[in-house]
Amino acid sequence: MSARGPVRVLIVDDDPDLAGSLADYLALDGVAADTVGTGREGVQAAAATAYDWVVMDVGLPGGNGIESMRAILAARPDTRVLLMTGHSASFLRDTPLDPGSTEVLTKPIDPAALSRRLRGLE
Repeated sequence: MSARGPVRVLIVDDDPDLAGSLADYLALDGVAADTVGTGREGVQAAAATAYDWVVMDVGLPGGNGIESMRAILAARPDTRVLLMTGHSASFLRDTPLDPGSTEVLTKPIDPAALSRRLRGLE
């Protein structure tokens, strides 16, 4: 939990079924989650709302996840980012990521493990 209440999460994925399913699961676990479908919308939402976490797909329309992540962290450096990818995470090995604020998850996403991670239990 954050100091201001429940953990707040923004899910950015162009698959509305996946984003909605993750948000629904997280809500059952007491995590407040909003969803958007493009990188541009993710940057706008994160600028408007102080999220504890942004869970973002790497392959997005309207700005890929890496570019969007960098814009979010520039505006909100205290936000933590979990990048999701359907590819092996090794394809990001040449992409500089801030180890203090960014992690990579490989799809398919285990919603229970994601919830535990977001709540600081993993």
